[in-house]
Amino acid sequence: MLHDAVPRVVAHTFACMTNFFEECKELWKIENCLGEFLGPIVQGIKTGSTLMKECALSTLCSFATTEDAFGPNLPSIFELGYEIVASCGGQAIYRQMLNQSF
Repeated sequence: MLHDAVPRVVAHTFACMTNFFEECKELWKIENCLGEFLGPIVQGIKTGSTLMKECALSTLCSFATTEDAFGPNLPSIFELGYEIVASCGGQAIYRQMLNQSF
């Protein structure tokens, strides 16, 4: 569902992932596949609609709690965070996304 042609489906998938990452107490059991989620999350942030970007960014924030998967990708995540901040340019529509990126 992360590669679905319908953006709303992908956005809802990100929302489900956010809930999962926030509530799962034993993420270590799936840590070997967590890295596979990062690509679609980053793609959603970079190229998705505003809704998809917000959902993907929330997922990325909850993904950050999975230190083993997040740690090796930290440099690219910081770069992405900078891109988000730079692209917002003070536009009101991106205010929530900007706040989430911090």
